[in-house]
Amino acid sequence: VISNRYGAYYFYKPTRSGQVLKEKLIGYDGPVLTDGFSGYNVLQEIGIPQANCWAHARREFLPLEGHDPGVKPILDQIDELFAVERRARSFSELKILRATESSVILDRLKELLLNERQRSRDGSQKKKAIEYTVKRWDGLTMFISDTRLPLSNNEAERTIRHAVMGRKNYYGSGSHSGAATAATLFTIIESCKKNDIDPRGFILMCLQRVASTEELETPLAYARRTRHH
Repeated sequence: VISNRYGAYYFYKPTRSGQVLKEKLIGYDGPVLTDGFSGYNVLQEIGIPQANCWAHARREFLPLEGHDPGVKPILDQIDELFAVERRARSFSELKILRATESSVILDRLKELLLNERQRSRDGSQKKKAIEYTVKRWDGLTMFISDTRLPLSNNEAERTIRHAVMGRKNYYGSGSHSGAATAATLFTIIESCKKNDIDPRGFILMCLQRVASTEELETPLAYARRTRHH
């Protein structure tokens, strides 16, 4: 799934190869935020800036919080980053907050990580968590210079959760073509929900337009047009 606050795009492929993402992003020149899955490294091959997810980095430290006192200051600094984001009321305000406050938090956090790495035992879970974060530092800090980027890919995680949970109830799609059809319907329904549109009404409108050979609209375009009028 590819998702932001205006829409969601589901697509089905029988493989998680990075080549799939490469095909889907032809012609796109903005940044992409992902988790640490290695298949996303293909973004570098096609010149797309790859940002990384702070929620995934934070998750690496969570199991250690209860028994390692060196972990709590790290988690506190990460939580501070998210707290700064919540205070912003506009993108212009967010840009200022990130430059003046988030950047300072990042400096403190990196110092903590490097100090704890020296004290961590090779092969330990904490050392692995620190290495995970430090290795992706450029991608984790890209949001400072690009306000289009959120701190995490939680939006996409929430978007795909509906399909994953539903699959447990209807036991999958039964065929490759069925999965592709389901992905199309998920795309329409979730994009309607993100734009506060009734999915059934939107699908009915689309079917009527298809029958009369009229041009179709995306849920975002439909929402903007109907609210304008």
